[in-house]
Amino acid sequence: MSDDGKYPTHDEVRPMSLKVTGALDDQVAEAAARRNVSKSELVREAIAEYIVRDPDDPPASSFLAQAQDLAGCLDASPTLSTDSFDGYGE
Repeated sequence: MSDDGKYPTHDEVRPMSLKVTGALDDQVAEAAARRNVSKSELVREAIAEYIVRDPDDPPASSFLAQAQDLAGCLDASPTLSTDSFDGYGE
């Protein structure tokens, strides 16, 4: 790390190249500017977070994470999706 502990030194990093769409590049630039970090730092942090994330633990913002406590809470016919609804609503 650098003397201030904020940035990795040249010996600690390896260059990596990737291709992104113009829209994604714009989003990365805007997010980096909001956080007052370089695009490289933002991408390093995002990759590191992605790699350590448990695949069975979805992000808190996902629908599954928000509705996880509801899964299996209904008591319904196991054939509900294939039951005939002939005459329903008549």
